[in-house]
Amino acid sequence: MDNNDWYVYLMECENGALYTGMTNDLSKRLLRHKKGTGARYTKTFGVKNIVYWEKFSLRVEAMRREAEIKKWSRKNKEELIRNSTKALSLAQAIKQQMLGTKANLSRKSFKEICLVV
Repeated sequence: MDNNDWYVYLMECENGALYTGMTNDLSKRLLRHKKGTGARYTKTFGVKNIVYWEKFSLRVEAMRREAEIKKWSRKNKEELIRNSTKALSLAQAIKQQMLGTKANLSRKSFKEICLVV
């Protein structure tokens, strides 16, 4: 995974909702959500883990896909997750990103992320 890439992700919240977002750094974005600084919705309802992500080379592509998925019903989002080979556990997604980008995370940050798995 390259820092120039963009990602659309689905995150399962503590209340069972599926939050859809976009970022160019999955691990940092997840950490922000966990700390309550990622988005108002996830700050209010908490985050379990990333259940799906897609990679895009252009930001505009990711923005379009995020908007598309946000319009979908929960049933359609669940089907996307179920049928996808990209449905990853949180640890797998972060590991892949870190191996691909040599992510600039401190050991403390990495441990915080791993604790939520």
